[in-house]
Amino acid sequence: MSRLRGIAEFLALRRDPSQLLVALVLVLAGTGERLWLGFAPKDVETLGAGIFVIGLFDAVQTLLGAVYAYPGGWLTDHWGQRRSLLLFNFLSLAGYVIVLLWHHGFALVLGAFLFLAWSALSLPATLSLVASSLDRSRQTMGIGVQSLVRRIPMIVGPLVGGWLIT
Repeated sequence: MSRLRGIAEFLALRRDPSQLLVALVLVLAGTGERLWLGFAPKDVETLGAGIFVIGLFDAVQTLLGAVYAYPGGWLTDHWGQRRSLLLFNFLSLAGYVIVLLWHHGFALVLGAFLFLAWSALSLPATLSLVASSLDRSRQTMGIGVQSLVRRIPMIVGPLVGGWLIT
């Protein structure tokens, strides 16, 4: 048991339920996003979109990943970690609802403005949570573990998405 405590201490893991909840939301939201995101260009093509719309979707995805971190940080500073994370979850779910209800190539581009917000907007909030909940000497390890947790959906999501498609 002390060996597990030593590993947990090395990885800057705490028994704080809010941290566990954030990690779980990161994994679930990230997996939901990555579950089908790699297959989105094929989906848009199947819906009848041309090369321009497919390229536009990728361009929007890249642009939003770069731009959304700033408002995510601002909202986290002004609203706090929990309220801003709730808003980011709501925005992401709204984007999925648009894509689910409106079967058109443009709906995916429009929904992308909302569901792609999760990753970029939530990053400042999760980093702030790690920084505020750990001692200064453990923050770097906490950020490393948080980055690892964020990568799990990037690995698992496309595999599960491909399996579900087949």
